[in-house]
Amino acid sequence: MSYRLIAAIFALALCAFTAEAQLHLITGSPNPSGNAGYRSALFRITTDGAIEKVVDLVTDRAGTEWVAASQELGKAVLVPKRLGQPVVVVGFDQAAIVKQCVAPDTGWALIERWIWNPPGTGPVYVEYLASGNETRTRSMILDPAVPCDRSFAPISPADAAHLAAAGQAGVADAGGYDWMHVWIGKGGELSRFFRHGMAHFDYLVPPMMHDDLRRASAMVVANNRWLFALSLIDFDSPSSYRLLLFRKSDKTWHRMPNLGEGTGYERAFGAWIAAAATVRKGPTDRQSAGPSEWRMQATTTGPSMRGLFHDSYAVFPGRLYLYDVSTDRAYTIVTNQGDSEVLLVQDGVVYYRASDRLYSATIANKGLSPGRLLLTSEVIRDAHWAFVKR
Repeated sequence: MSYRLIAAIFALALCAFTAEAQLHLITGSPNPSGNAGYRSALFRITTDGAIEKVVDLVTDRAGTEWVAASQELGKAVLVPKRLGQPVVVVGFDQAAIVKQCVAPDTGWALIERWIWNPPGTGPVYVEYLASGNETRTRSMILDPAVPCDRSFAPISPADAAHLAAAGQAGVADAGGYDWMHVWIGKGGELSRFFRHGMAHFDYLVPPMMHDDLRRASAMVVANNRWLFALSLIDFDSPSSYRLLLFRKSDKTWHRMPNLGEGTGYERAFGAWIAAAATVRKGPTDRQSAGPSEWRMQATTTGPSMRGLFHDSYAVFPGRLYLYDVSTDRAYTIVTNQGDSEVLLVQDGVVYYRASDRLYSATIANKGLSPGRLLLTSEVIRDAHWAFVKR
């Protein structure tokens, strides 16, 4: 076969991929600690580089309480702030709402939420509820084939070991999170205690990775088929923070490499970990990068970034990091904009935003290609999750 023919076939395949694969964005800024909330919607990037709304996801004026997305499960879950509004499930294969169910009101207080993937049930949205000294865990089956009246049921706390987490979206608490606090024993065992039961994770952290911490606080940041990510810190020593990664392909533990500065807001995309550079505020480090581009006032779709950066414990200098757990390679993206984050890593491409601009870059062994501007739009400011529909 000639070189020209091979090149032609490759070009046709690339064009077909571009036409069939569409990048989609989910907007929304959960605000569980405040009374005000923000709306959420699903958008797609068209082949001519425009952005168009596919469907509103949460339109209630009270806004969105919680958002989590799993690339592995191909789903996102959005929970409105107001009782009586439906929990919304977005299917990545369909690029549409595939299920909406109103959770029965138990009158119990909601403490935490997650997505679990227990073998017997499949993916579920889970609520940890409390009333007085009593607690319970309730699940909602995400499978669209199961009707809403059969989707809600108690779930055993032991199934928390099947947590499906991706980490924290956004910066300065502009996005959502789905991590879980756990207890780490002296031998490196990991457990999650509930008042009505407990879960044991099937991992042992090597002593050399945690025995220097007198009072270690542990959190499962991410868990998927490629990796298990655990953050550890002794709050008496903030510089003790570390992110430990269990590579499931060969069952080995690794530590996120020293990138020359602090990082936070970690997220997992398959075998990739994305993080934002963070510097604790001090006398000389008081303001994140790029304030002239921030949104100054809150809108119906998102918060004031000026206010969030002002209230944040950290300064964001405008650098993003990618770490490939499968190869131990790290990459840097310089945005010079504190309001920036990685939205997706898939098929050798990283998609990230900086303020109101959306970029993509190709990942190669020698490094990242220069960022290519895909789109500039006010919608991008509130886009914290992305997926590709084929």
